[in-house]
Amino acid sequence: MKKTIQEHGCRESYGSPDAILEVLHQVRNSLSLLIHSAGADPAKTRETARHLQLSNNLVWPVSRFLNADDITTASGDVLDRLKFEKVCEACALKGADPSLVQQTKQAVDTLHEVITVSAGDRQSFSLMLTGLSHEDVTQRQEDTRKMAFLSNSSLWGVQCRHSFKTVIFAPNADDPDWVDAIRIFGMVDFRRLRPVAWPLYRMHGYYDDGSVRPGTGIPIEPPVEGMGAIPLLKDFCSHPLPALRSVKRDYGQQFDLCEGPIGNAGLLTCVIADRLVKWQSAYRIPEKNEYMGTLFDLGTPLENMLFDVFVHQDLPHSGPPESALLDRLTAPRGYDPKSDALLHMPLSNKVLRLGSGLVGNASSQYPQYPQLINHVFNQVGLLPDEFQGYRLSIRYPQIPTAANLSWKAPDKPVDRSQNRRNGQ
Repeated sequence: MKKTIQEHGCRESYGSPDAILEVLHQVRNSLSLLIHSAGADPAKTRETARHLQLSNNLVWPVSRFLNADDITTASGDVLDRLKFEKVCEACALKGADPSLVQQTKQAVDTLHEVITVSAGDRQSFSLMLTGLSHEDVTQRQEDTRKMAFLSNSSLWGVQCRHSFKTVIFAPNADDPDWVDAIRIFGMVDFRRLRPVAWPLYRMHGYYDDGSVRPGTGIPIEPPVEGMGAIPLLKDFCSHPLPALRSVKRDYGQQFDLCEGPIGNAGLLTCVIADRLVKWQSAYRIPEKNEYMGTLFDLGTPLENMLFDVFVHQDLPHSGPPESALLDRLTAPRGYDPKSDALLHMPLSNKVLRLGSGLVGNASSQYPQYPQLINHVFNQVGLLPDEFQGYRLSIRYPQIPTAANLSWKAPDKPVDRSQNRRNGQ
């Protein structure tokens, strides 16, 4: 657990939005893991209530707190300590990990200390959270996208409950003026409605003039025997492992899911991860490197999309990235900021701060997500607490599109000591 209010020693420790959001994310992360440990699905309200033998009225606000894109909009109804305690007790009775029960209780204790110190009472704290909210996605927009999801599922013969892409940006160990990128991609509960093959993931990169950026990712784990160089994370895939084939494209590599059983008989989860060394400059290079960013190609009918980026504290990029949803129906695959500026799709979803480290990275749609991200950080030898996380999440995203998260690359600072040595 993080430090308590007393250990921080001052009210100002919880006087910033980031500090308050960090505590809320601690509670959500712990609670999501606890409910999953008790054998329930945090994303399913009625089933969770039935499994834990709790009333729907009690579980519904807790479920909303766990599943809301913007945590600040869903916190007001669930700040009652009694609700948290009843859920903890019910999970304990269902055999949840005792350490997770204790961790959740500690997180709730810290939250209520924060409420007392920062606002005085729950009502005032709820008003404070309202001022932090970024949620402005209307139900009508989501309902429209859901209809498109159902139509696309029928037309294309596939659908997926949850897909995510996570990119970790870190300074290169040998040359901190360059950035390494660790890419993680997953499809959770993908199923075919017809026995078709399907493109799982396309690995590609581009300079800011639209030309292809060469580079081959290095798997962060040894390749699975018989799977070629496909960078599977087998412990996070369903078993038997999904059947994949690698296809070379002019823009890079494509991994296709082979034909397979339809419906739940062929339900699968697939996660891959690789590392690109010295992938791009940390500083601006005219035409070639105007931005530091990443694309998430969206071509599969999805119920939920999650797009996370983690940025190292030593990189010269600050604040949340700019976000865009790019048309990929009328535009060719690729990336070109000049032309893409004319191809923005409506996007009212906002990029949310996850805080530093892995505190805020829980996903109710995929409870193993925090464990996965922690595993990747360990595999590549990076410390999560040195990173700031940001998230873009969309329910029923329209396809074909590409989500883009990016920062403008800053100019490299002038080395004034070198100038002096050169007599300038």
